[in-house]
Amino acid sequence: MSTTGFLLGGMLGRIAGPIAQDFFKYKTRLGREIASREEDSKRRASLFELENKKKLSDHEHELKLLQLQQQFIDKRKSAEEQMFISRADWQQKLFWEECFPLRNPYELPLGYEPIYQESSERLLGCQLKTVMVENEREIIPLRVITAIAGSNPTATTLNANLSMFLINYFSSNGIHAIVSDIGSWKDKAPINDASINFLYKGTKGQPTMVIMPLFTNGGSTVRIKVWAWGLGENSPYPQGFDFGWFDLEAIRRRINYQEIKNFIKARQDAKMPIPASFDNTVKKIGILEQKETQLNEADFDSLLISLDTPKELASIIDRKTNDVVSTIFSCVAGMYADGYHLSQYATLPLMPNLIGSLDGIEFMLPYIRDYYISLVNAKIYDGILSIEQAASVELTLAREMKRISSSSETYEDIVSDLRRLNSDIDGDSHMRIISAIRELKQNQKLLESK
Repeated sequence: MSTTGFLLGGMLGRIAGPIAQDFFKYKTRLGREIASREEDSKRRASLFELENKKKLSDHEHELKLLQLQQQFIDKRKSAEEQMFISRADWQQKLFWEECFPLRNPYELPLGYEPIYQESSERLLGCQLKTVMVENEREIIPLRVITAIAGSNPTATTLNANLSMFLINYFSSNGIHAIVSDIGSWKDKAPINDASINFLYKGTKGQPTMVIMPLFTNGGSTVRIKVWAWGLGENSPYPQGFDFGWFDLEAIRRRINYQEIKNFIKARQDAKMPIPASFDNTVKKIGILEQKETQLNEADFDSLLISLDTPKELASIIDRKTNDVVSTIFSCVAGMYADGYHLSQYATLPLMPNLIGSLDGIEFMLPYIRDYYISLVNAKIYDGILSIEQAASVELTLAREMKRISSSSETYEDIVSDLRRLNSDIDGDSHMRIISAIRELKQNQKLLESK
């Protein structure tokens, strides 16, 4: 969809470091398009020729995972020390009631428990709440917050759908744990950078992601700004990045067009008369269907403005538009969560398994594809992922994308990267990947022949 744009470099740099950010910029199709428009950028692709890097042995891979666990212990201790000091500094009723933007008791910051001396009831320190997962590992969940006033009608649906998505797939007690603070933003709290600074002051050191949608152009354009800080992070101010933007009205126009076509076809298939009120709409649909293959997406979208929304379909179109917007936000949260858990605990990404079940996001597939190609290759370089694990993630993503897109272009870049990774894999795994690639290509030929 030409009326959207997502800037993945900021998220990759924030969650997975400069290697992932630069891999995206120089090794993926979307990244190269962005890089070519940056006059001052120096091409450093040679630094990221991962195929020329020495491959890590199994022993080195295990050593890296042990180092990752020790880093987690150190960061957690640092976070708890910071929060204990912070609690003593700003535990004032005024701060919690008037400044803190979430609905939360002012006495206790989010996500940690105080430690008292039983004899004197004196506060000795605090500890972060953790979740025990497989192999007796402790993890600290990622906290996800939406900076949306509950009075916004679009926000109400968005919050509800995002909350259900996180509950269904990112259980707060699972290995991809997310603690959802969806809907916790105070109605009277402003949605701006100052509020984020206050939020950071109250949750500093905890792994936190804040999604801040900014409705511009009368609400027709939505920008997604994301703020995030990690375990034990102690920077003076929070760091934010621009995830991207989308044209809400353009999404609605596309849904309107498709739903009218579906309505007309259903009536025709059932040999039922089409309402007289649709006569003019049917004529427009006929013209638009002819133009759809002749025009580029931007020009075709401009024609869709002339297509009115029939009152019989208005509620369906409203619901489906809100569902697509909610799914976009679910993808943002899920992609960042995957990066957090992979970088912090070497937990394999979850979203590649879910993409095929999400509706209305075909226009996002190139961005999702390049994000995960960049993420897993950077983690090979860091020693957190083995090459076989990275190939498994990419193969899962390709299969899921295939379920919702008939275009081979969507997943061809994944196939190319899989072949490159597979050149360093031996034995049965090597043959399984070759077989899976052949299956993907064969299925595509069958689709194209129909």
